[in-house]
Amino acid sequence: MQKSKQGQSRILRKIFDKHEVLERVVRPRVGDFFASELVLWLLVLNTVAIVAAIGLIVWRMWGVDYPVILHYNVFFGVDQMGNWRGAWRLITLGVGIFALNTAIALSLYRQKERIAAYMILFGSLAVQAGVAVFMLAIVIVN
Repeated sequence: MQKSKQGQSRILRKIFDKHEVLERVVRPRVGDFFASELVLWLLVLNTVAIVAAIGLIVWRMWGVDYPVILHYNVFFGVDQMGNWRGAWRLITLGVGIFALNTAIALSLYRQKERIAAYMILFGSLAVQAGVAVFMLAIVIVN
């Protein structure tokens, strides 16, 4: 009985060894995607843009009790007002686009379409930069 428990624990240790799990499970699925410096930089810049947009809302509009301006049009002025929680819709959409684009880029990268994966991630960075600028505009108008 004691021998079988030791054998099981040795097997479990071997299965769940950090390096072995990385080599057997994670690496074949993601390939060299996260090993690429360009991919890492694009992912970091996307994350920084998302955190900046979230920081702007938390810094200036968290929990205000008056209606905030959610959209301003140059020709017509304010055309959408609402609760401060309405500003989170665009950030949620931006995070969803980032997650979807990262998944698509990972799939393309595994299929050896590296340039297409980089372009998808650059597009995601452009979307996140747009979201951050839009949040800055909302904060400035309010």
